[in-house]
Amino acid sequence: MSDWEKWCWIELIGFDNEQADFGVGDFLSRQSRKPDFVVLLSHSCEVINAYVPGRADFAFLPGFSSYKARPYNQERQRQEWRASQLKGLLAELKRHGIGTFLCLFNGIDTKEDAEARNLTQYDSWAEQHKELWMRLSDGRLSPCICPWKRFVDGTSYEDFFARQLELFLKDFDFAGFMFGDGLNTSRGSLIEAEFSPETLARFGQEYGISMPEADVPEQAQFIISKHRLEWCRFLTACQSSFLKKAAGAVHNAGKLLACLSAWCKDPMEAIWRYATDYQTLRDCNLYALIVESSAGTVDLEGWNDGEDTSMLDRNRATLLCLKAALPDTKLIQLHCVKDDQEQYCVLRHTPPMLATEIFSMATMKFADTGKTCVEGVECCLSDGISAEEWHIMDKTWDMAFSLPKGTPESPLLVWEAEAMKREIEEYARNRRCNTNSVLAHLLANGLPLAWSGTMAGADKLPDAPLLIVHPAFWPKEKFKRLLCRKSPVFCVGMLEDDVFGAEVWSESKRLASIQSEQIPTTETETLRFWHSLPDARPDAAFWLDCVKLFRKYAAFPVRGKDYRFYDIINFKNRHLRVWSFDDGICLVSNMGHHYLPARFQTTQPVENVESLTFYPCLPVQSIELEDGNTGLSAKVPPLGTAVLRYKTASPKHNIG
Repeated sequence: MSDWEKWCWIELIGFDNEQADFGVGDFLSRQSRKPDFVVLLSHSCEVINAYVPGRADFAFLPGFSSYKARPYNQERQRQEWRASQLKGLLAELKRHGIGTFLCLFNGIDTKEDAEARNLTQYDSWAEQHKELWMRLSDGRLSPCICPWKRFVDGTSYEDFFARQLELFLKDFDFAGFMFGDGLNTSRGSLIEAEFSPETLARFGQEYGISMPEADVPEQAQFIISKHRLEWCRFLTACQSSFLKKAAGAVHNAGKLLACLSAWCKDPMEAIWRYATDYQTLRDCNLYALIVESSAGTVDLEGWNDGEDTSMLDRNRATLLCLKAALPDTKLIQLHCVKDDQEQYCVLRHTPPMLATEIFSMATMKFADTGKTCVEGVECCLSDGISAEEWHIMDKTWDMAFSLPKGTPESPLLVWEAEAMKREIEEYARNRRCNTNSVLAHLLANGLPLAWSGTMAGADKLPDAPLLIVHPAFWPKEKFKRLLCRKSPVFCVGMLEDDVFGAEVWSESKRLASIQSEQIPTTETETLRFWHSLPDARPDAAFWLDCVKLFRKYAAFPVRGKDYRFYDIINFKNRHLRVWSFDDGICLVSNMGHHYLPARFQTTQPVENVESLTFYPCLPVQSIELEDGNTGLSAKVPPLGTAVLRYKTASPKHNIG
């Protein structure tokens, strides 16, 4: 069995307080692999805010039993839970060797919410402290706690929250705490929140900016149009202050700390759009950063319509950047499997897409260590899943972490923190194509990026081809040192002399280059995380030309040409993603919504090939090509992934 951690994100409704063991035995009996951690979710902070230390047994609000107090799941009606029962549940999980994290969102179950659901209870503490609610750019109050605001008497909420959290974690003996939506990051995009008079006054004072005497919408527009970068820096500092104080409380309680990533965003966009600095989180002594992947959900909801890259390609690019930016931080992959309150179920409605997410994220490597970028998975949400469904997921996770052991046959993405800082400043000035967008477009056009690393990782692998994004933003000495390598160094994005293009270097000599005009964007930044940042970028042909250029100087699998079948169906290779490893493992994904007889070329002659997954059912077809490589064809289901293993004539050295 593979060495990976398993986390289960769940609500109290997933357990049963009418059973002696609180339903823990039944929950575990359905799983092929016991979880290492359970994460107990609460939509609101009321359980902490209204907590009275030393209080005798008491009943929790309905919203603590289930997300937004939904009345039932597939197993039972929502139950009323008491403090003594929660302590019993945690003790039972601990008896099975499972640690339990408390996870909070910053939402508020309002009086209006309760009335709409025919409930008599709601977050009365939050209702009494509307000075803490988030103020939107249109002037409305949003039912969310803004963690860096202050009470009416001038004291800070973050200090109050930290004290309450420490006491609660100790009293109930949780193993740890996990920052969830709205606490890990700004719940709203920085163009949407938080624009209360208190926050605007602090901003103006700290940055010496005279705010116009106007209503909230006009002041918000002034900031967004005139001082967007300063606003980003200010709110990032506010968010970081809260995170540090809350983290200190968790550690004072002797508990572990985890944190959800910022709305699926890479290090640059997490700061620009959501005021979350991953370096701050790293310094908070995290046990793990939970990296969200919601590609299946976004696809099912239709939210990716109009985008020219898939959410999965963007998520893969994000993970590569995150690991290289946080080389010493444990990353756990969060798979959005199902959520009855949000009414999606990738597990049952598009199971191949769930498997593709798992394989795509779990097989990417970190060059500095030779290990995978992520060290485990978190299932969200974990209630109401059958034994058969758990078996399928556990088996898929285990296969993904077991395979492959070899070196990715792709350029190695090299990360540089100073370049990211420059990128944020450049984006604020001219909205140029950001790193995540560059990488996602390369993935979409067939570049099989499957690993990343730091300068140290690149130095350990002198024969590996490198990929550098936006070299113009890099410190010159570091960049020049990489160009001295004999192995090809691929550069793409902003080059020297303010040119956008792609280059290939070896031994400090430029071997080839292409350039492209950037098409200015006419779009404006949106509020929703699933929308890409608007930016100036080259036309679609440029990305394909990049991949062709890189393929000329480095060996990696390449997609076949479009072709017709039965003279009625046109199979387009843009739906195909292929990434391979030099131990003979190859993953073939179909991003389209129809069966795809995928055609692609390997990097070496193949002697024989087998499928490790259910599809393809028939033997994989292979054709010897004129260049000595092998062409393969395997039928892949819609949104699915086939895992192939083939034997080559000359196996290479492995890093895993």
